[in-house]
Amino acid sequence: MEQKKPQNARDNKLLAYELFVNNGLKAARVCDTLGIAASQMSKWVNGGGWQELQEAMHTTVENNKKTNLRLIADIHKQIKSEERVITSKEADIILKLANANEKIDKKADLSHYVEVGQQFCEFLKSLPDGEQWTEEAYNAMLDFMSHKAKEFSYRR
Repeated sequence: MEQKKPQNARDNKLLAYELFVNNGLKAARVCDTLGIAASQMSKWVNGGGWQELQEAMHTTVENNKKTNLRLIADIHKQIKSEERVITSKEADIILKLANANEKIDKKADLSHYVEVGQQFCEFLKSLPDGEQWTEEAYNAMLDFMSHKAKEFSYRR
């Protein structure tokens, strides 16, 4: 990913935030990419709660469910490669992971709100450049929020 060189410290901070929080890059990688001192990056991360925000951004419901499904698939692959029967311990793990996914679907937590917030930001970015908050844009936003509310209620 090629980065445009920032013009000032404020641009550096905005780009560092984008790369660290939204894109999930490690602090050292952001420092290398933008030419920021590690001490400055540390001040921003620690002072702005960026680490917690990064974790919330990337600990979404869908990521948790995918991780659980991947773990289940790994167990199945191992059993198949070893050409054996599933053990009671493996069956228990699979059952717990499957139940966890079911509970994830029913539980509202911070990650749900972060996920919907991210989707709303993407919706805002999808508006044509220069489009004002016209009645049409406002109605489109209400439609988006209504759709998300219905989607959210189905999870519960």
